[in-house]
Amino acid sequence: MKDTLITNDVKNILDCIFDIITIADKNGKIEYINKSVEKIGWQQSEIIGKTLVELITNGYMKKSVIANCLKSGRNEALVHTENDGYYLNWAVPLFDDDNQIAHVVSTEWELSILNNLQEYLIYTENVPQEDKDELNRYRPRATEIGGVVAKSTTMNRILKEAHSASKSDVGVLIQGESGTGKGVLAKYIHYNSGRALSPFIQINCGSIASNLLESEIFGYEKGAFTGADAKGKKGLFELANKGTLFLDEIGEIPLALQAKLLHAIEEKTIFRVGGKEPINLDIKIIAATNVDLEEAVKRKEFRADLYYRLNVLPLKIPPLRDRRDDIEDLINHFCLLYSKKYHKKLLFDRNAIQIINEYDWPGNVRELGNILERLFIILEAGTVEADIIQGFLSQQNNIQKKMGGKPLELTYKMMLEEKEAELLEQMMPYYQSALEMAKDLKMDKSTLNRKISKFKIKTPW
Repeated sequence: MKDTLITNDVKNILDCIFDIITIADKNGKIEYINKSVEKIGWQQSEIIGKTLVELITNGYMKKSVIANCLKSGRNEALVHTENDGYYLNWAVPLFDDDNQIAHVVSTEWELSILNNLQEYLIYTENVPQEDKDELNRYRPRATEIGGVVAKSTTMNRILKEAHSASKSDVGVLIQGESGTGKGVLAKYIHYNSGRALSPFIQINCGSIASNLLESEIFGYEKGAFTGADAKGKKGLFELANKGTLFLDEIGEIPLALQAKLLHAIEEKTIFRVGGKEPINLDIKIIAATNVDLEEAVKRKEFRADLYYRLNVLPLKIPPLRDRRDDIEDLINHFCLLYSKKYHKKLLFDRNAIQIINEYDWPGNVRELGNILERLFIILEAGTVEADIIQGFLSQQNNIQKKMGGKPLELTYKMMLEEKEAELLEQMMPYYQSALEMAKDLKMDKSTLNRKISKFKIKTPW
């Protein structure tokens, strides 16, 4: 298939498909393979342009469903093993006007995912409605999977290590500065694992008041404490059962709670707050932090045994300033994302890209994404030149200097929280209870109580 028949837009669409898709010509030469091939440890550049004979000779595969299809001239299926996984391949011939094979298209599914889908469908049929509601609170964050850009040697190595981590249930600790993409990498691990169709539950351990964190993670029985739901509540461990629990900012977990977390990870068993019956679980734990946990262990602010349990497979994402080879691909990724969102196209000239490359990006990938989205919002479709980028980055730099060097999006979040705390405090005298106020605000009572505790607001009731 000629390159002109596979446009960049079509390639981008194919790269978003979870299954491995391969297109070969009539001679068995691979014309295209989508990015899902990275799930089995291969790179697109290693495969595209090679013949089936070369791939088999070099040990990429033992046999090929495409070769069978070229030989038989009809649809073919094949089950094979790769990296300890079982895969089902389908190949379909495409014929030219003379009824000769012109191309073969194959799709490849991981059988464990299909088995997992069956388990998931059975599971969801039996999940109580209140549990589905709770899962839906976390699901939007889980399903917003960003692209993993890995052009640089360092990021390619990390991606391969992450792929290996997805095939095991041992602890994974992702470290890196704020905004480097720790959450994106955690989702990559989950969605490349056999748990991909089960829940991915994410919690930011630093965003919940310490006195509420235990009940949020482990759940609680009815009457466990004042203000608790009368029916009790499942915690995040139970909601993540059969799936993955992502503990972001793990370094913020209070020392007193770390022992219970260690027990839960080691024994795969938890107790709800106020509960006496053990609950057995099957969960993969991924943790992330932007602090040096080794130093925290030395300062006795983090348990050494928990650190070693989490750090079986460590992944450290470098800051964007140390992986500049990825910046241009990240620009392309975000431009594709925002062109769909805002229905316009922006192109960057070479001088503009050079300025973006030379900027230090203290807020890392998140900051780059925010700047580009701001450009899409403000500018009309067309070419973005160097002076526009220079102006935006100078403005960003000045704001960050005024804010003590903190990334702008973090400062903005702090300002929003201060405003929210102020408004809640002003409204409270007009209500007789937290329940009454929560109903008016169309907010769960537990959510309101978390905010009251987080913002240290004195209540009149």
